[in-house]
Amino acid sequence: MEKMNRLPAAFLTYGWCRVSYVIVHSLARRGVKVHVGDASRLAMCRYSRHHASFSRYRNPYRDPDGFIKDVADAMQQTGAQVLIPGHEDILAIARLRDRFPKNILIPVVEADRIAATINKWTVCELARRAGVPVPETFKPETREELIEKSIALSYPAVVKTQLGNSGKGVFIVESADECRERFDWLVETYKLDREHWPIVQAFAPGAGFGVCLLYNRGECRASFVERYLRCKEGKFGTSVFRESVCVPQLEEYARSLMDSLKWHGVVHLDFHYDEQSRQAALIEINPRFWGALDLAVRAGVDFPWLLYRMAVDGDVEKVTSYQTGVRSRWIVGEIIHLINLARRGRLIQTAKTIKDILAIHSDGCDDFRVTDPLPLLAEILYYGSGFLTTGSTNPIEEGMIG
Repeated sequence: MEKMNRLPAAFLTYGWCRVSYVIVHSLARRGVKVHVGDASRLAMCRYSRHHASFSRYRNPYRDPDGFIKDVADAMQQTGAQVLIPGHEDILAIARLRDRFPKNILIPVVEADRIAATINKWTVCELARRAGVPVPETFKPETREELIEKSIALSYPAVVKTQLGNSGKGVFIVESADECRERFDWLVETYKLDREHWPIVQAFAPGAGFGVCLLYNRGECRASFVERYLRCKEGKFGTSVFRESVCVPQLEEYARSLMDSLKWHGVVHLDFHYDEQSRQAALIEINPRFWGALDLAVRAGVDFPWLLYRMAVDGDVEKVTSYQTGVRSRWIVGEIIHLINLARRGRLIQTAKTIKDILAIHSDGCDDFRVTDPLPLLAEILYYGSGFLTTGSTNPIEEGMIG
């Protein structure tokens, strides 16, 4: 393949997020100029020593057309040639990619496949076709069906919206009555029509695991597996402490599904996996970079750099080996987890978690570098302002839930 003699500048979206912070460091340390954009002035990447410039754009959820125009204008002004979506704004970019100049490199799959993998109900059907196990799941067509099936379901169970990230719109319920109450609350709160009603899912046993992959036009180029040691919302949601592991069974399931979709770009699959029984269940797919990206990079699979090189050079060598036993934590996520425990009155568990955080070694953090400390302060301010405004440690913007 013909390689470019220089490293084209990149434009990175979702600059408020620690995922983008990891991407900035990954690319900048190899000499790539990384221009960053976000809708918020408090975007943590804006305060990194390693970003080349910062641009504000319109909110991708509320105004996708305006968002795309702002990003295209920023790329023209900065001269960036590689566009890297930092989060779920990837769908708007994929849908409207024809509005960018032809010379802009955008290493993402087609919009219809992104939309299918974001939807938790659609994912269940895609997984079944590929022979990948999923928890028993139903989406009621009528109120009567909800009542009938909720009575027959074993508990605990999970009620979740079809769209939502980082544990948003996901609730564990302990009885048929609670199942129906939470279902009704979601429908009413988010004004969901029948087609977008929540789904109800059996609670899958085991711990949380993630399988991280990079594909080039249907062919896997890199793979990595992580075990979640602690999550922001307790039993589910975004991991705040995790370690690198090797679980070939999960990797096989993940690759089987993404092979069937002829994927392109990065993707992350959440599983519940019981290591004793070896029972696995796919929970959801994130067709984008994921929260624990820092762990993969530290363990030896530098997904941001691989994606960038694939976009620029057309392909990369396969990377499937990495160091296991590496641990990484999200500092602000750990703080949020402790706040959630304390707010629920679980003071003994809060004290135990603090002890564990101080005692258990971590090889690094998503959101902090000793030589680049200001982004962590900006991240704290970002989450703090959101908490003061909404009262939530996991605030939801319009368009995130559905």
